[in-house]
Amino acid sequence: MELSGIPKVFWYSASASMVSLSAGLTLSIFLASQISLEVADKTVKLSRGINQAQNINHELKMETKEIEKEIKNINKSYTELKQQYEKLLSSTTQESVRKELQKLKPEIENFQKKVEDIQVNQELKQDLQENESKLEELNEEVNQQLNNYS
Repeated sequence: MELSGIPKVFWYSASASMVSLSAGLTLSIFLASQISLEVADKTVKLSRGINQAQNINHELKMETKEIEKEIKNINKSYTELKQQYEKLLSSTTQESVRKELQKLKPEIENFQKKVEDIQVNQELKQDLQENESKLEELNEEVNQQLNNYS
């Protein structure tokens, strides 16, 4: 096969197409690496955000457990207070009833404050449930994005 019969235009066009192919491959490699770095950076930021959300969720769960223990203690105190009150009702002398009621008054006031705190704690429990659902949605979204990038 003889190459001398091939026109120079073919060689020029072949050279130009090789240069443009090389430039195109170089550009696509550069852009692909840049996109990979952006995806990796966003994945790292997203995982940090998930970790922070999980830490907050864990702290809220711990607070909820403490609140539930306190509610149990309040219920126990309430039961004792109710028993003392029933005992007073069964008492016959007014003076003894008055003295016992005076003794119980600070406990009743303390109990009323704890009941008010329980209402606030119920709101905290509701916030915890909302945060858990948001965290689950975020985890699902991250998994979908990671699957899309894979």
